[in-house]
Amino acid sequence: MAGLPSLFQEIDKLKGELDALRPFDREVEQRVLQKFRLWWTYHSNAIEGNKLTQGETEMFLMEGLTAKGKPLKDHLDLKGHSDAINYLLQLVRNKEPITEVVIREMHRVLLVEPYNVPALTPDGQPTSKTVSIGEYKTQPNHVRTPTGEMHYYSTPLETPANMRELVTWEREASEKRAIHVVEIAAYFHHRFTAIHPFDDGNGRMARLLMNLLLMREGYPPVVIRNGERDAYLYALRQADAGNANELIQLVAEHVRDSLDLFTKGVKGEDIHEPTDLEKEIALLKMELSAVEEAEPFSIKALDEVMETSIVPLFLEIKRMLLPISEWFVNAEVTTKSTYRSTYHSETLEASTDLSEATSPPVKWPMFNREYGKGDIESLTVGFVFKNFRRSGLETFDVSASFHVHFERLKYSVQRFRPNQPVWQHLYQEKLTKDEIGEMARAVVREIVDEVKSKNERLTKNGGKR
Repeated sequence: MAGLPSLFQEIDKLKGELDALRPFDREVEQRVLQKFRLWWTYHSNAIEGNKLTQGETEMFLMEGLTAKGKPLKDHLDLKGHSDAINYLLQLVRNKEPITEVVIREMHRVLLVEPYNVPALTPDGQPTSKTVSIGEYKTQPNHVRTPTGEMHYYSTPLETPANMRELVTWEREASEKRAIHVVEIAAYFHHRFTAIHPFDDGNGRMARLLMNLLLMREGYPPVVIRNGERDAYLYALRQADAGNANELIQLVAEHVRDSLDLFTKGVKGEDIHEPTDLEKEIALLKMELSAVEEAEPFSIKALDEVMETSIVPLFLEIKRMLLPISEWFVNAEVTTKSTYRSTYHSETLEASTDLSEATSPPVKWPMFNREYGKGDIESLTVGFVFKNFRRSGLETFDVSASFHVHFERLKYSVQRFRPNQPVWQHLYQEKLTKDEIGEMARAVVREIVDEVKSKNERLTKNGGKR
């Protein structure tokens, strides 16, 4: 883990590189910012217990489609957060200072409308209270920690004075610039959560205000991810105990990563949210209000499926597999396409180097055959790694694949392995991002597990290393 001085130097360097690209192309900037907004809204709400998946969040915010079986309150929270970001962007554009009026208005936008929540009395007894929007708390909002202890925030009587003090501190710190803006943002985040000025929404507000401080200085927003929740809460607890370095480090690392991603995005590069190879359940297909008429198979439908679903799936798998290819002498992508006419069927095979492929190397039939492109029945895309470099005299190959089956009214994508999902879609539908992600992770997981297994077997058998 880099020390804070060197991390701040790296941040300043990346910030300078981003500033050198200004003014950004407006359409490109909006497209990149939209990705950050979706990540930000999903993760900030998921940290607080929102049940919508990332795919469901995107579908709701982009298409207005609600997720079946998920609470209405979770959808309202996402809408409120998106509206709060709009309000934040307006503040950034107008270069408005952070005031208590601004903070209360942002809270009003975020929470949308009053609602009831469970609560605890000062002595830890269960109760309930109505959450007021845009107003400081009038009742204590202490919480019980996982160890059973009570964690106390500012009392309702202390809150107005503490908030005035916090806003004054931020204004003076930002004017003096005695510490890095990232430190100011991290300190503000912690002091806000320590006060916990509102009945609810304090965590989301703290992250919004932290990003407001950063974005008004030209930084992209930082996204603390749901998978980092434990490390994030630990850093806040350390700050409660007087050691803010963990929180500053965490925020600074995210600022660095956001700068790197945002710079790539405004340069026109495709950007992906950083994520580990993890087991995620695919987004359940949302039920439409009306049944859509199925488009029958055609060459046009085939081309659209290839372009909008199969090629993106291939490219995601390739992106994840390229680091693995360094372990092998050869890394190839292969295809087997099966065609069936009235009296004949045939499988055509093709392959190419993985690093050079921009799409699966499908071998289509020649015009003089008795069947054509429109007679395709199935397509298998394989990833083959040959001659493992790290096993001495002994070596091995590994491979994994996915299969596409074309029917009259639908196509399906699957892997021929036990307990693996089968994605089925109409031809006018494309694979969702969650489906592409899960399929890609399954293919990569099979490769990684096979490498581990074969390498361990060689070692156990005394193979020369």
